[in-house]
Amino acid sequence: MPHQDPPRLAERLLRLVLPTGTVGDSILGDAREEYAEYVRTRGFAPGIWYWIHATRLACRYLITRGRDVDVGILLKDINSERARS
Repeated sequence: MPHQDPPRLAERLLRLVLPTGTVGDSILGDAREEYAEYVRTRGFAPGIWYWIHATRLACRYLITRGRDVDVGILLKDINSERARS
């Protein structure tokens, strides 16, 4: 059975670029939940999947940093991308 925790370095990347406090913790928590779901349902190379997911999320946040962005819309966009893969 694959390890249940996401790669630590990928999580550090997210913590570096996501906002501190409740918003960043919420986004990171959602990413961990998606990882756990991926492990349960697909199980194939979950570490690689999480790295791709974390990198995309970090890039999108960096692009929108400094702008007034609705985090809900950003997460909805990421979740719809996940459903396509």
